[in-house]
Amino acid sequence: MHPDPLYSYEVVNVAAQLRRETSLLRRVQVLIHTRRRHTVFGHGSLEILYLANPHILAYLRQDTTETVLIVHNLSGAVQPVDLDLARFREHTPVEMFGNIAFPKIDERPYFLSLRPYGFYWFRLTRGGYE
Repeated sequence: MHPDPLYSYEVVNVAAQLRRETSLLRRVQVLIHTRRRHTVFGHGSLEILYLANPHILAYLRQDTTETVLIVHNLSGAVQPVDLDLARFREHTPVEMFGNIAFPKIDERPYFLSLRPYGFYWFRLTRGGYE
């Protein structure tokens, strides 16, 4: 049986992955770099958020300098989620990979829609960008 040439070592290799901005290797490098820049991932407290939607995993990591909100869709379908973030009222979730500010948190449930197997990593900042 001949291997599929689309997935042969001549096509799928480190050099080829490094040339493509959207490759799996590049994505993993960005995740590792982000985790290293934010010590809260290794040393902060962990709080699981219990949600009505069983397909969503959400949790907070906090230390003395930073709070991050992690939300993962574990389903192969688009999923909605309402998060109770009222205690972070007046904080702004800033997406950690694109540095994009999302709407400010208030006393109402915070709504997100996640693509299949999608995720968000947010820094929760007071007011706006930090």
